[in-house]
Amino acid sequence: MTNNTRKIEYNVLIIIYAIICIVFLFFVRPTFSEYENRALLKLPEFSVDKYLSGKFNEDLSNWFSDTVPFRDDLVSASFILKQLNGVESEFSFQNVQLVEVDNDVNLESNNSNIINNNLANNNEINTLSISTTSNTDKLETSDSDTENQEDDSNVFDKNHSLFIVGKGNKARALAIFAGVGAMNPLYPQTVNMYKQFFPNQNIYTMIVPTATEYYCPADLRKYTGNQEKFLDALKSYLSPDIKYVDVRAALEKHKDEYIYLRTDHHWSPLGAYYAAEEFAKAANVKFKDLTNYDKVHVGRFVGSLYRSSKDERLNNYPDDFSYYVPKDVNYVCLQYNYILDKGNIVGKTGISDTAFFKQLSDEGKLRAYLVYMGGDNNTTYLRFNNNSNRNLLILKDSYGNPVPSFLFYSFDNIIVVDYRYFIDNIIDLVAENNITDILFINNVESAMKDIASSHYREFLANPSNK
Repeated sequence: MTNNTRKIEYNVLIIIYAIICIVFLFFVRPTFSEYENRALLKLPEFSVDKYLSGKFNEDLSNWFSDTVPFRDDLVSASFILKQLNGVESEFSFQNVQLVEVDNDVNLESNNSNIINNNLANNNEINTLSISTTSNTDKLETSDSDTENQEDDSNVFDKNHSLFIVGKGNKARALAIFAGVGAMNPLYPQTVNMYKQFFPNQNIYTMIVPTATEYYCPADLRKYTGNQEKFLDALKSYLSPDIKYVDVRAALEKHKDEYIYLRTDHHWSPLGAYYAAEEFAKAANVKFKDLTNYDKVHVGRFVGSLYRSSKDERLNNYPDDFSYYVPKDVNYVCLQYNYILDKGNIVGKTGISDTAFFKQLSDEGKLRAYLVYMGGDNNTTYLRFNNNSNRNLLILKDSYGNPVPSFLFYSFDNIIVVDYRYFIDNIIDLVAENNITDILFINNVESAMKDIASSHYREFLANPSNK
C-alpha cells in the first residue's frame, strides 16, 4: 500500500469522524420516541453535589445515548437490515412473520404499583358475601381450545409475540392471545361484587375481542388462544343480575369494514360504534346512527404495534384514522388529570372545563387515539340535556375511550374512569352523581389478567372523602 493510499484512507476516516461528531454534537436531539411512545431523557441539571458524586456524569451519559439524533430512523434501519439478513422466525412464510415484542414497549401500561393493601384491610369488603366461586377455582376450557395447551403457552411466552400478516395496505399486526386452559375468574367475580355493592344500579360488562379473533389466518389459529371459548367460559361465571353486552356477533357481521386498526392494538372508532349500539340496546336508551355524526379525518396513524414490531410494512401503509363527532349536541366536559412520577400517581389537578375531542397537531397524528379525552390518565365528566333520568359510569381500559362519543344522545351524565388512574372512592362517586348504570368495558386481555380486576376492587376500598 502506497503512502498516498494511506493518506487517502486516513483523510476519509477523519472526514467520517468529523461528520459523526457534527451530527452528535450539533444536530437537534429528539425529545420523544414514536417507536417507544415515551418522552426521552432530559438534559440533567448541573449541581456541585451531583458532579462530585458522579451522578451528573452518569445522567449526562444516559441523556447523550438516549437522545441520539435521528434515533427512531436508526432503529428502523437496524430492523430492516435484520430482515434483509434473514433474521426471521419459523412463521416467515406467505407474508407472515412472528415478531418478538420489545419488553420496554407497553401496549396497556399497568401502573400496578398504585395498588395498596386497603382492600385487604377493609372489613366491609372482606366480610361481604360474594355469590361466586372462590379465587382458587379455575375457568375450565375444553381440550380442543388449542391443538396442544402446553405448546400454546410456549408460543405466547415468547415475549408476547405478534403475527405480522398480509402485504401492502392489507398488512396487519395481530397480538397472540394467551389462550391458557385455566385461569382465576377474578374478573367476573369483581363485576359480581359491584352488583352486591350497588344492588339498585344496572351493571353491564362488555368484553371486547382483539383483532386476532377476526383476522388471524386459519392456518395460524393453532398458535393463538380461542377467544370465543374463553369469553363463553368467563360469561358463565357472571351473576344472572349482570347484563352481559355481547359484541361478538356485531363485530363479526362488520369485520369486512374498518373496525380494527392494523398498526395499533385498539379497535377503530367504527368498531366502537357497533359495540356502543349493542350496549344501547341492552340499556334500553336512545341511540342514533352515523348519519347524526360528522366524520373527522385525521389521516396517517402508525400505532403501538408498529412501535413494538418496527416492521416497515406497517409504517409504509399506516392506518387511515377517522373519528365521529355527534351533531347538534350541547354538552359540558369537565376533567381532572392525574399527576404522575415515574408511572406512579402522586396527585391530581383541579377539575377544569375542557373538550372531549382533542385537537391534534401534525405530530399528534401518530398518536391519533388520544383524540378521545387526551388519553387515559384522567377522570372525565360529561353533562347533557337529554332528560333521560339515566347517569352512566364507565369503568374501562383504553378500548373504552371511543365508546362515550356514541352515547351523547343517550344519558344525562357520563363519567369515565380508567382502571389505571383513579384514587378516590367509587362508592362516593356513584352516590354523589346519582349513577343509575355502571358499564365495564375491557378488552379480552384485560379480562384475562388480574391487574384490572384488582384495581376495580381497590376503588371500593379507597378512603372515602366524606
